[in-house]
Amino acid sequence: MIDPFVACAGALLVLAAGWDAARFRIPNAISLALVGLFALRAAVLPDAAEEVRHLLPAGITFAVTALMFARGLIGGGDVKLLATATLWIPPALVLPQIFAVSSIGAGLAVGLTVVRKLLRPMLRWATPAGRVGMEALPHVLRDSAPVPYGIAITAGTLLYLPWLV
Repeated sequence: MIDPFVACAGALLVLAAGWDAARFRIPNAISLALVGLFALRAAVLPDAAEEVRHLLPAGITFAVTALMFARGLIGGGDVKLLATATLWIPPALVLPQIFAVSSIGAGLAVGLTVVRKLLRPMLRWATPAGRVGMEALPHVLRDSAPVPYGIAITAGTLLYLPWLV
């Protein structure tokens, strides 16, 4: 049977990915909801002490990504989303989850770069100045747009969520 708490966490992650793709922001409310849902799940499980083991990997993830944020390498929403997503992953699977997130993120960055470069000449051909065409694109496909890393965090985490009770 699918764990309803995990299913809700998965839905929140998908919401975060969509929000990031559309607006390049991940609302704090989503990260807070993931933490609150995790705490609620831990409170109703018969072996709540088991869930306490999830706090250390999530704390380490937060510390490392906060340093990355301080150096301008990732966004603040990504820091919070990855740390709260890691709460939901069994501790033994956190490193594979982080590897999956990183791999998917690299693929996403390369894919967006390729698509953006392919679109540029097509838009110049379609409109003489090329500017009107570029402005008509969704922001995520514009040259200056960042990579919505919430997509990679969501995809890499969904692979390792403990879906079954």
